[in-house]
Amino acid sequence: SPGEAGYETMIAEIRDIRLEDGTLVTLGARSRITAEFTDTMRVVVLQEGEAFFDVTPDPDRPFYVAAGDRMIRVVGTRFDVRQAQETVRVAVVEGVVEVLQALDPIEAERHRSQSVGEVLRAGDEVVTRIGSAETTLGVIEPEKAAGWRRGWLSYENASLAEILADTHRYSSRRVVFASDDLADLRVTTSFGIEKIDQFILGLEASHGLVADYSDPDRVLLSRPE
Repeated sequence: SPGEAGYETMIAEIRDIRLEDGTLVTLGARSRITAEFTDTMRVVVLQEGEAFFDVTPDPDRPFYVAAGDRMIRVVGTRFDVRQAQETVRVAVVEGVVEVLQALDPIEAERHRSQSVGEVLRAGDEVVTRIGSAETTLGVIEPEKAAGWRRGWLSYENASLAEILADTHRYSSRRVVFASDDLADLRVTTSFGIEKIDQFILGLEASHGLVADYSDPDRVLLSRPE
């Protein structure tokens, strides 16, 4: 639409984007955003994937990031947003961020004083479930947030489905499950984005899984028979 700009990255591509107000967006692999600025508001929609925002302060124009059914509101700060199939995660490195359950930034701003949301500060993290009010609060080390910008993926008690969804943004070879129950397996791990095969080897060793590489386009994970 007029005044709207769109950006996207391919598999394994990480890209820095400077928006018209000076805000720097680092767009993760296989991710998409649109940005639209007016005289009263700045709005970025994260349509897919992950992005890190270093927002230029402007008290007269709040900055909104729309992800899933959440609106993240800031004036000037640094934070990471990841949209998965069922969840939205926000991690704050610097400043203050409000996470509101809303679909429209104009309505969110108009009714902000009446809205119930999460107020996050540096070191705070929230994971929200799309389609519900369910939220899980956590803490992070701000200097280690958004490790993907440095080629590193880290997880604590994350589902295997969430981890593999991220790896699919860095590798064209997909990892699939032989049985649906493997998707909910909880895993704590860290690995480089170019070391996905080593991560799978670790799963075989630590969780007793078996990886079948016979198909050149995918890896099939299963439990031993």
